[in-house]
Amino acid sequence: MTQVLLLGGICVTAYGVFLTIRGLIRVYRDKEMKMFWSVLGFFVAAPLLLFVILLLVKNYNLWTVLPVLVLGLGWISMGYLFESYLRKEKARKADGIKKILPKPKPGQIRKDLILLAVALILWVLGIFCVFTNGTVETVAVCVCFFLFASSISDLWKYRGF
Repeated sequence: MTQVLLLGGICVTAYGVFLTIRGLIRVYRDKEMKMFWSVLGFFVAAPLLLFVILLLVKNYNLWTVLPVLVLGLGWISMGYLFESYLRKEKARKADGIKKILPKPKPGQIRKDLILLAVALILWVLGIFCVFTNGTVETVAVCVCFFLFASSISDLWKYRGF
């Protein structure tokens, strides 16, 4: 059973990598360089970051394993999400609909960057501080991930590409 799951995970990862590389080629051909460099940066940086985290961390706990798991799953699923995005963009262009990115409200980007900084500070505190109460630690992890996901999704809306 373990071998089947491992083989399935390898196949899903390999196809995701294929979709990412194919999408990068498409985006490069369409001369969308901001999107190209953003996706390529995550595609290269995420495995390096995972490798560094796994090398540097001596004792694994909730604060180290959960981000590694989320980052790894995000890297594996990046190709599928990128392919979906490119298909929607192709359909939008075929229909003749112009891309309209929303304008951020005054102070919105600053607010999102502050939320991202708070999430990162909370994560660093979680790694180095020991929580004696499991409920408090669970709440802190949930708040950290909510702030991180909220700030990243809002920043993505105003990406400019």
